[in-house]
Amino acid sequence: MQRAIGRLAGLDSGLDVARALLDELPPTNWFARNPGLTDHLEGGEAGLADLLLHARDRAYTVSEIAQLVARADLRITGFVPAAGYDPLVYLRDDDLRARAAALDELERAALGEELAGNLKTHVFYVVKRSNTKGGRADPADRTLTPVGRDTDLQQLARGLAKSSRLKVDLDGIEGRFDLPAGAERVLRLMDGARSTGEIFEALRAANARLSERAVETLFERSYDILHPLNLVLLGGAGAPPRTSGLS
Repeated sequence: MQRAIGRLAGLDSGLDVARALLDELPPTNWFARNPGLTDHLEGGEAGLADLLLHARDRAYTVSEIAQLVARADLRITGFVPAAGYDPLVYLRDDDLRARAAALDELERAALGEELAGNLKTHVFYVVKRSNTKGGRADPADRTLTPVGRDTDLQQLARGLAKSSRLKVDLDGIEGRFDLPAGAERVLRLMDGARSTGEIFEALRAANARLSERAVETLFERSYDILHPLNLVLLGGAGAPPRTSGLS
């Protein structure tokens, strides 16, 4: 759409042309068919200008971002939300899933973008290329504190007590994720104050029959679904973490 508008009018002065062109799009146009693109509908002229008429803006694919980051001697540690870039979220065929799982991380993200077709912006974290270990919080670190991101985890826990299937809207795509039995107990303990280690201890205290490994598995399986959806993040130890300290 940016290129089409640019051919008809300069991006700096094409507001009227852009609005007229959007009204004339054929029903097959990808922009017109994308339910995730609403800035121009909900944000008025400012939303339209920001989305399509910014003179220094351009669209990047995952592969182009990877090239740009590499030229800056940096390394991508992950896209957000990770589930939106995961081809396994969109594929059901076992052979296709196996082929997708065999790709390296950036190739999987590129495939996820190509399958979803609804990613209007990219959010990602980078570190220096020489930093081969950092860039992601380790859920095995028992000093870190799980917190919800714009999510009432207690309300989510109550919903999971009725059904372990979590339904999430991924910008027009309905994702369904089956959490392990007991995930609601994990969420109830995520109050923004307890560390991962304290959550483990509370789970074992509530059910002495659970082994340490069983508790770890329950937490890991729950986190591995909730974190890629950007519902649960890990912050530093101690006081509830600031947003800037989450990963």
